[in-house]
Amino acid sequence: TKELDFITLKNFISYIAKSGTKEIIFSGGGEPFFYSKIWEVLKFTQKAGLTFRINTNFTLLSREDINRLLSFNNLVSLTVSIWAGEASLYSKLHNRDSDIFFKIKNNLKFLNISKPRALYVKVFVVVNNLNYSKLAGLIDLSTETGCNAIELGVPDVIPGVTDSFLLSKEQLSFLKQDFIKIIRN
Repeated sequence: TKELDFITLKNFISYIAKSGTKEIIFSGGGEPFFYSKIWEVLKFTQKAGLTFRINTNFTLLSREDINRLLSFNNLVSLTVSIWAGEASLYSKLHNRDSDIFFKIKNNLKFLNISKPRALYVKVFVVVNNLNYSKLAGLIDLSTETGCNAIELGVPDVIPGVTDSFLLSKEQLSFLKQDFIKIIRN
């Protein structure tokens, strides 16, 4: 329920810009667009001359927000963490209504049709024991929505919390064979 102090964040951005930093990534354990001052932060970052990247789950953005986001010339990349190429799996992985998956999918299409060519948009997937056999669907999602790439990651394992996402040896073997099939096609 606590937020990072806006003045502290502005001071930090000013400091790193003056120190020679050229780029900043807005990411982490939370959703950047949940921060109440995110639009002010992005505006300040652009004014400071920094390029920036954003990692987001894309659930909080409307088409109006997407247009607003696209107004930032210093935005160079957007990573959308979705983890699934189909609504039912998305719903299971994130404990959200499947309608949110369709909203994200439609907003990704809108974004990629509207964006400047230089903006790099990718789908991010934490490969786990629920989605490992469905990676082809993510390729389809990325292609259908016009994204530039898919980034695969491994679970951030916290014992007793997220270790249930780990793949078994059999699942890893399946994943390896599936990658080979995907690459050949």
